[in-house]
Amino acid sequence: MKPPKFLLIFLLPMLFGQGVKGQGYVPLLDTTKQWNIEITGNFVLDTYLYRVSDKDTVINSKKYIIIEKFSSYHGGFVPIEFMREDTITKQVFMKNYYHTPDEYLLYDFSFDVGDSIVYNYQGINKFFVVSTDSITLQNNKKRKVWHLEWDHNPPLCWENKEDTWIEGIGSINGLFYPGCNFGTTYKLLCYFENEQIAYSQLPGDTVCFASNVNIDESIITKIRVFPNPTEGVVFIECHDNCFYDEIFIHNIYQQLVFYSSSMTSSINLTDLPKGVYLLHFVKDGANMKTVKIVRI
Repeated sequence: MKPPKFLLIFLLPMLFGQGVKGQGYVPLLDTTKQWNIEITGNFVLDTYLYRVSDKDTVINSKKYIIIEKFSSYHGGFVPIEFMREDTITKQVFMKNYYHTPDEYLLYDFSFDVGDSIVYNYQGINKFFVVSTDSITLQNNKKRKVWHLEWDHNPPLCWENKEDTWIEGIGSINGLFYPGCNFGTTYKLLCYFENEQIAYSQLPGDTVCFASNVNIDESIITKIRVFPNPTEGVVFIECHDNCFYDEIFIHNIYQQLVFYSSSMTSSINLTDLPKGVYLLHFVKDGANMKTVKIVRI
């Protein structure tokens, strides 16, 4: 016996609607993801790249994924944090790589309006969800969004009194340190999936690095890099006895494409694909100056 037509008309929207409304949870910890995060503090402005590694470890019977940060000093990615995710409860926990305190809850993506979280690494700062909605990423994927506000009691929050979580991405105030910050501020510049920008807080800017990443102000005007844009060769002039130890050049995904362990007067980029590159001048292991180079 065939079902009545009116029953089919009633059931079809329910069946097909589930596929849109009930899209599965998007995990935060995925090896295809990378985050460019701007960090500001003590007169330093820099951009760090973080990624989910394919390495894990077991601590106190719990399995953690190792999160890595790119280090120009080490010439590659180094471990920075331990994180684990429960995809059933939609909770993400963190444990610092260099210390051994208990883990703490970093995100709870099952939250609804009115739910709250206390960031233990900040002591007693409490945030609560004031609203939720969704956004469409640059790769046309839709993600749920949570808007949070500081609880105002006690009055210990100096920066970032509001926060926004994005499903599968984390906080726009920085992956590891959502909520309040004291003296140092964090900002998610760009988020990548499969080496493609999926989310950016820099409209129209595909470079995804802080506009100024200098530590030693005295070296800023002493180094000149030209021509820029370049069709291949760039020249470096160093005035007033300026000095640096090393040069690193990375593409926008922080992949190392050039390295020199000494000062040089020119660099040949002819063999590199057209695009944007970051030239870092390093002295005593510290990034002294970064120049954005456009290869045309």
